[in-house]
Amino acid sequence: MKKNTKVTLIVLAIILCVYMLVKYFLIGTDNENNNDEFDRMLESVATVLLVDDVDKSVEFYEKYFGFQLYRIFPTEGKATLAVVEHKKKYVMFQDKKVFEEKKPEYIGGTISPSFSLLIDVDDAKNLYDKLKEELEIVQELQLMFYGQYEFSVKDLNGYIITFSEDGKSNNQKSF
Repeated sequence: MKKNTKVTLIVLAIILCVYMLVKYFLIGTDNENNNDEFDRMLESVATVLLVDDVDKSVEFYEKYFGFQLYRIFPTEGKATLAVVEHKKKYVMFQDKKVFEEKKPEYIGGTISPSFSLLIDVDDAKNLYDKLKEELEIVQELQLMFYGQYEFSVKDLNGYIITFSEDGKSNNQKSF
């Protein structure tokens, strides 16, 4: 097995573990972790990505992933913050330079964010076929050892986006 493949598998396993921990501790299960008050308060979760160009990032996510602009700030001129939405799933883009300038004021200290997105989809094969000619594929579509069909692309800012489909729900067992 190539070193890059091993590293990719380890990273994906870590992402899956983090996802399961977040799901268990924040969302809970039907039988455990009864947190009705939190459930009533939680409306959505958004990921914030630091980017060089907010406007281009919005265009990219609209073009390739079907997101629509939800909010943008400022409303005129070069955007420094934007939110895109697709079926109550949100991604926020924050201008990296503005974040670096304002971060001591808001959060103090230092932070070096790094992020990848894991997006569950209904038809990974179809999406893979649509994106493979236009985007950089960093992981080919494959059945992972934990039962998910997955592939990963790199967005225009270098973030890795992994699209994942439950292997049990797919009628095609090999791609």
